[in-house]
Amino acid sequence: MKKLQYVLIALTIIFLGTIFGIMFNFAPELTYDLSQNSDPEASKILYEYILQYEYMTDELIKEADITSDSVRAFKYDLNDDGKDEIIGVVYSTFYYGAIDGYNLFILQKQENGNYKNISLVASEPHYGGTRILKYKKCNGYKRLFLTKKCVCGYNRKTEYYEYLYNIDIIGLIRHYLWLYRIEHK
Repeated sequence: MKKLQYVLIALTIIFLGTIFGIMFNFAPELTYDLSQNSDPEASKILYEYILQYEYMTDELIKEADITSDSVRAFKYDLNDDGKDEIIGVVYSTFYYGAIDGYNLFILQKQENGNYKNISLVASEPHYGGTRILKYKKCNGYKRLFLTKKCVCGYNRKTEYYEYLYNIDIIGLIRHYLWLYRIEHK
């Protein structure tokens, strides 16, 4: 009987330790809801980037309904270099993917004053804010927790933010089935 009590106590400690470990790993330093909020200065920078560097023609901009009002962004220093990156989305069908949501732009200011998009990830702001994780870094950059289901980090080789892992099992299965269907048609 005493062995059973010790086993139950040990399992409880392991369980609580796991829960607190997960909470610690996902503790946000900042949560920003792009569906409700936007920094006007950051949004202007992202809008100008779209017009200048995304090779958008006037016709395509009109067709995709890209306006300054469809851009939502905020500033945050992701790599602690003292310079804010611009993090945002453009609410347009042109930047909406079938599975993951809107392209998430992370613009980093270069030495020449221009911006470079360092993001290969997408976000669906309506399903949860963009969270910058407090205690986790990836190659010197803070990790992002997007849409309550995936964690993204900076890859030094590719020099882009990429998906690290997905905690939405159903979405992950759906994603791989969709890719499998495309590759095997």
